[in-house]
Parts: sequence; structure tokens; C-alpha cells
Amino acid sequence: MAQPFNPSKVKEKEKKRVLNAKQINLKQFSKLLVIAPFSIEDFILCTPAIAALKDAMPPEGRITVLVSDDVLKVSRGCKYIDRALLIRSINPFAVVSTLAAVNAAKYQLVISFNQDLLTAVMTGAATFAKARVAYAVKDEKSLYNRLHNLLLYSNDTSQHKIIKYLNLARFIGANSYDFIPKLSIPGEDFAFAKDFLRKNNITGSDILVGVHPSSKNGKKRWSIGKFQQLTNNLTDKYGCKIVVFAHKDEHVRLNEYMVVTKKKAIVVDTDDYMKMAAISRFLYCFVCNETDFMHVFAPFTNIVAIWGNTDPEENRPAGQHNEILTSPDGNADSIPVSAVTDAVGKFISQNERA
Repeated sequence: MAQPFNPSKVKEKEKKRVLNAKQINLKQFSKLLVIAPFSIEDFILCTPAIAALKDAMPPEGRITVLVSDDVLKVSRGCKYIDRALLIRSINPFAVVSTLAAVNAAKYQLVISFNQDLLTAVMTGAATFAKARVAYAVKDEKSLYNRLHNLLLYSNDTSQHKIIKYLNLARFIGANSYDFIPKLSIPGEDFAFAKDFLRKNNITGSDILVGVHPSSKNGKKRWSIGKFQQLTNNLTDKYGCKIVVFAHKDEHVRLNEYMVVTKKKAIVVDTDDYMKMAAISRFLYCFVCNETDFMHVFAPFTNIVAIWGNTDPEENRPAGQHNEILTSPDGNADSIPVSAVTDAVGKFISQNERA
């Protein structure tokens, strides 16, 4: 049960706060609260930092992560998380319940990988941890900065998000250089994937390639026509079976793609990220634009990413099993079908799943 507000206790706990990151020895912290990124792709890129924190804690140490509705289901695939609670939700009762749980748990350390001000205010009111750690925002007088007593200042150089998140963990002594996202497939999702393969007569001898042709981001996407041509190339040249992935709000573009390819492509009958990730384990590779799918699937398969006008070094899928295709004009649709066909063919010729 949450304790009533007591100003004298607040002052007493303020005196015990850690004032320097070098004072932190994570082996002395058994309860850690992490405010995770709210987007699925950023959450996945943050999991190496969460793993580093867990590894630096004592064996009995437990990490609770505050997440959004979107991230909640994906968070169950990270074994370094002991408990996930909703802090950004369309259900206000879930948020109130989370704040009560945070207040009752008496977390010793709060680390934020998310610069959402409202979340910082709510958790600041619910916790009196020895240290609240975050990246500083540029406005040094901001309320966000004042809510955190240990701030890491960024030098604004271009770096991959995984490194950025890991640097915040290293700031307090979690010194890991493991850059691989920490995501695994829960048993029920793996069972779903096996059932999907069985229902669609897909066997281990099939050359299975995944595509995401229906992205709605016009500045970053390849055209539907090119995805249709790629599908024809892969089925005709390599005898591939094509598996199609889509977000739940992409049905219009998905239907446009399927008008031409319905006899050559199989649509995945779920929009659950971990179930789709389980299916991706059976792919030779996955072809997409710059979307969250490439991060969800990267731990499990080879990625062929058709890149738009952003810097791939900041947000490319992690790991060695990927091919990033860019164009001189920064337009994803300028990349020829032949280049994507060849990139997929490379993984097929290697006869190697990630």
C-alpha cells in the first residue's frame, strides 16, 4: 500500500541521494527502475543497455521497466526484465496502478532512457531513489533536468542508438560492449510460428523470404510496384516462397500489393510483434524499408533494408546479418529492383539463415 506524503521524509531521503555517478556501485542496488523508450524499435535498441545494468547488479537484483502499450508485449521477449509496468497507456487506471506500485516498491535507482517530461514528473513524485539518471536535455534550466540528479551530457555526434543507450548505462558503471539486442522468442509464439508454417505447407526445404511492402511513410518507402516485381523475380529465379508482414493499419497498401501477387505470397495472419518475430526465424532474409520490423526481426534473420534519406549509421538494424541499400539521391524508390534481388540472392546462395 502506498504511504501518505510526508515532507520530512522527503528531506531526509534527499540528504541520502547520490551526487556523483562514481559513487554508484550497482552491486549494491537490488531494485532498479528503468524508464524505457516508448517506441518498439527504440526499446529493442535499448535492450543491450538493460542487459548491461542487470549483469552489473547482484544475483538477486531485479529490474522493473516502465513501458508504453506498444512495447509491453515485446518486453516479454527480454529475459533481463523482471517486471514490466505500463506508464504510457490509453487506460488511465493502468497508469495509476503503476504509480502506486512504483511508490510501494521503493526503488533505489531510476535510470531513464526516455526524455518524456510527463513520465519524469510522475515517477519523480512516486519515487525517492538515491539517484535519478538520464541524458540531459539541451535546455539546462528545463524541468526535466532538475528532476534528475545525475545527468550525462551528449556531445551531439552521430552515433548508433544502441551506443547512446549503452553509454548511459556505462555512466553508472555497467561497462558492457555487447551491442546485440536482447530479444528471445517466448514458447507460445514459437508454437504459433510452427503452426503458421504447417497451415501454409511450408517445409524446411523451402526458400522462405519475408517482405514488408506496405509501409505508409512516403519519404522512406519503395513503391508497391517494385515490391511486386521483386516478388516475381524471387519466385521465378529462386523458387522462393514469399511471406508478407504488415502493420495492422496498412491494409489498403497491403491489398494493393496482393492484387498482383496473391498467388505468389502468403500474408502473415497476425500483427503481434513477437509472433511475427517467431516466423522470421525461418526466413532466409527479410526485405523492408526503414521500419520497426527490421529491428524486431534483426536478432533472428538476415535483413535487406531499402534505405531512405536518413543516416543509416544511427538507426541501422544491429548485427552482421544485414545489407543496407542506399541511393545517391537519398530516395528509397531510386534503388533498382535488381539491386534488391541480388542482395536477397546473396543470402540464398549462402544457404544460411541468421
